[in-house]
Amino acid sequence: MTGRSTARLLVLGLVLAVVLAVTRSASGGPLQMQRIIRAEFGPGRLGLVMNCIAWRESQMRPWVSNWHDINGGSHGLLQINGVWRSPGETIRHFARRMHNPWQNVRLAHRLVRARGLEPWGGGC
Repeated sequence: MTGRSTARLLVLGLVLAVVLAVTRSASGGPLQMQRIIRAEFGPGRLGLVMNCIAWRESQMRPWVSNWHDINGGSHGLLQINGVWRSPGETIRHFARRMHNPWQNVRLAHRLVRARGLEPWGGGC
């Protein structure tokens, strides 16, 4: 590899790192994620429990996925399993949708109303 090729690769890597950092920071930090959860679940006990679950599941990072989960992965802030995707929805589309914290928390609220905290092992 020539010096010029190495320099191009370094610049490309730097640009990619900056793009990833900006994308992740645009989605908000932990405090913003807590506000989103509180907006959906309220400031009471359930909101606190869901904040705790979000920390345990993703460390408040809405862009994460666990692709090792055998049911289509677990995705987003509350690591919602691919088994909950809409009929006909691909796993990749579901993952992208679940990386939106508002959509992730909304679906989590539907799951809590239907199944309680069972999808997350019963609580935090």
